[in-house]
Amino acid sequence: MCVLTRNQIKVLELFSRGVSKSEINRITGLSMSSINEALKRGQRNIDKALETLETVVDKGLLSSSQVARLQRICQKI
Repeated sequence: MCVLTRNQIKVLELFSRGVSKSEINRITGLSMSSINEALKRGQRNIDKALETLETVVDKGLLSSSQVARLQRICQKI
């Protein structure tokens, strides 16, 4: 499973709130190329995590405690 880096989390949080890339640059001090890379890799890591979850759900590989945890996570959406 891919873990999001601190930069990816920060950039994704700001971008998801509608903050422009230039404003993210000002807030974080990251270069525009680092911002673009954090967005690209962060989204790719999220997609990989979702693919993993889809596979384990489809194949019934989650324990009951994992199902409960996933249900709690999904309720936040």
